[in-house]
Amino acid sequence: GYESIIILSMASKKQIQLVLLLIHIIAMTRARVYVMLPNNITEVFDSQIASFGPSIEPELTGKLAYPWPNNGCNAVTKAPDDRSFWFAIVDRGDCNFDLKVLNCQEANYRAVIVANSKDSIESMGAGNVARSVIISSVMVSRSAGYRKSG
Repeated sequence: GYESIIILSMASKKQIQLVLLLIHIIAMTRARVYVMLPNNITEVFDSQIASFGPSIEPELTGKLAYPWPNNGCNAVTKAPDDRSFWFAIVDRGDCNFDLKVLNCQEANYRAVIVANSKDSIESMGAGNVARSVIISSVMVSRSAGYRKSG
């Protein structure tokens, strides 16, 4: 059965979109992402849970934002406010996964979704700063990341 759910409403840079994202744990390393769009269409994507940071909580609810820079390799723009549970979506590439997640963590995001540069998902290994990461993260495919950010 499914152990964990993450529910997100997606926010673009200029407006909030009513999109829900559910992440169900399938195994210790894989998860299915369910995106519920405002028109009641549900899209399903696979994701890979990072090998560092905590496991995904049983249920998380929040909003999805796109920090700058999009690759997450340097300090990123802060989560829009401290009252909401914000998730960041960043692009793969240019630096280690744990650095991306740590930069988002330091900007008050509570979890991170990494959009792969390929139409596949891969393991996100730990690098030099993995021990400092205290938030969860997953990878989705390029097409899933672009669908969510589109």
